[in-house]
Amino acid sequence: MSKQITNEELAELTLGLLLNPELLGELETSDQYKSFMHDIAEVIADHCGGVINCVHEPLPGNPDGDNALYLVSVSPSDSLPSFNQNVWSAFDPEGWEEEDAASYGIEVGETTDTKQLRTQLRSCLIPSEQNPLSFRCHQMRDWRVADNIQFEEQADSVPWTVNCHIGNQVNLEFLDTDNEAYYGVLSGIHLGVPALKITQYGNCLLHIQMTNDGLVLVPESNDSQLTQARLDRHSFHQGHAYLLKA
Repeated sequence: MSKQITNEELAELTLGLLLNPELLGELETSDQYKSFMHDIAEVIADHCGGVINCVHEPLPGNPDGDNALYLVSVSPSDSLPSFNQNVWSAFDPEGWEEEDAASYGIEVGETTDTKQLRTQLRSCLIPSEQNPLSFRCHQMRDWRVADNIQFEEQADSVPWTVNCHIGNQVNLEFLDTDNEAYYGVLSGIHLGVPALKITQYGNCLLHIQMTNDGLVLVPESNDSQLTQARLDRHSFHQGHAYLLKA
């Protein structure tokens, strides 16, 4: 007997190896990862056209740090169906600006609507109730890290560990230093409208329902305390900010 792998499962496996190979315990070195990425690009070029030149590693000292991307270098070839309509056309649109379709003996073709095509391609990755998607121990940092904005407090630069489950509902858990679910957000459709549930250490604090009249805020307990928040940076120094305690 042999395993029977569906096209969706093969896409899932390929995606995992490209975006999170550590999860599968594979491609542990940069050379292994570059070789795999090059081979995947070669398969696409063999079937759809183009020439794969090489794979570039992220540059040392890249400001994006762990989020820096490997890059595949692709050139046109006479095996492309046309210069403007091919599998590579939606990516790095400026990359072939100095190339000429005639020099490769191919038609120019109509310009591709790259935004629409990228949206349609990414929709293939959207999870569903039957095919949920989970990320565990994902690291999130303050958005100011990427924008190189100076922190008022050094503790702001410490990353948070986040668990995310996406299916019919979206569940986010922010873990504290003891790996406890410090805060959680559950989003879904309830009573026919978008809804949020906010939790702290597993206990629900607040229900939020979106209605035609606006947001309906319902504390989980009648004993919940709603008081005016301190005037500080977390309340944006606004006097109309409130603090909810269970």
